[in-house]
Amino acid sequence: MALAPLLEEIVARARENGALVEDIRQLTREPHCVQYFLTELPTRVPADAIQNWNDQGLRLWETVAGYLMNSGRLHESLALYGSLYDHLHRAQKVQQRRIHKGMPCFG
Repeated sequence: MALAPLLEEIVARARENGALVEDIRQLTREPHCVQYFLTELPTRVPADAIQNWNDQGLRLWETVAGYLMNSGRLHESLALYGSLYDHLHRAQKVQQRRIHKGMPCFG
């Protein structure tokens, strides 16, 4: 899979959500960027604000994880996918309602 279009999608989604950083392209190339995303994304998408798994903030989360996966950084990708899943469970608990989590990890 070509990485350039996926990286541009990350940048576009970041702009939709109030850019996380000045140059997100550079951040995704950093060796320890996943720690930044694991910390920052849950604050950008509060558990009480999630309506469904297709919310734009969650799509940014999924897109960054997909980019890392396609870059061969599987362990970092899995950490982000796992934290997204955990965050959806937190949202369920906070909102006391079921939130669909049936998104594919690898598709």
